Amino acid sequence: VDKNWRKELLLELVRKNIQCYFWLETRVDLIDEEDLELMARLNFKIDFGVDSFSKTMLSIMNKTNNPDSYLKKFINISRKCNELKILHDVFLIFNHPGESKKTYEEHRKFIEDQVLTKLKGGYLRIMYQRFSFFPGSYVFNHAADFQNKYGFNILHPEWWKEGEDHFIISRSVTPSTDEKGNPFFVPLKDVSKEIKDFNTMSREKNLWEKLHSFNL
Repeated sequence: VDKNWRKELLLELVRKNIQCYFWLETRVDLIDEEDLELMARLNFKIDFGVDSFSKTMLSIMNKTNNPDSYLKKFINISRKCNELKILHDVFLIFNHPGESKKTYEEHRKFIEDQVLTKLKGGYLRIMYQRFSFFPGSYVFNHAADFQNKYGFNILHPEWWKEGEDHFIISRSVTPSTDEKGNPFFVPLKDVSKEIKDFNTMSREKNLWEKLHSFNL
C-alpha cells in the first residue's frame, strides 16, 4: 500500500468534511499513528485482522516474520486508538492447524499480561471465529504438510460436495494431535467468556451495535 497515497486520501477526506461513517479493514503493520490522527478527525471504525495472540501461531499462519514486533505494534496501535477514541475491533482465529495447548497458553498469557493491563476499558472489542477449511487456501494446498507436522485432521475434506450444513462442516477439523495421539481443541467456551468479559468493559457499546446493524 502506497503510504503517501493513503495519507493524501485521508487528508482530502478531512478537507471535504464528509459526514458519514467509514469502516476500514486493515493490518496493524500497515498503518501508523499519523494515519490514526487523521482518522480521528473523521468517523472511522477499524477492523484489525491480527488472527492470533500466540507468537507460535502467527508464524504457523505465515502472518508475519516477526511475531514479537507484530504484537507490540498491535498494542501500540490499539492504545493510540483508545487515546483518540477510535472504535476498533481485533479479529482472532482459533483451531487453525497447529493450534495446541502451548499456543493456547501463549494466547492466554498475552491476554493477561498485555491486553487486559493495557487495553481494558477502552475502545477495543475482540472478535473471534473458528478456522474454516476453504478450498484454494494455503492450508488447503498444504494440508498434507499440516497433517504430517501437527496431526491436523479434516473430517470433511470436500465439504462443499456434501449435503450437510457447509458452515458447520467446513469447520470440522482437528487442529493438532499430541505425541500420544490425543487431539487438541481450543476451549471455546472459556474463550467466549474471556472475550465477553473484556468487551463488556469496552466503551461506546451502543455506537458499536448501531454500526454493526448498519442502522445509521
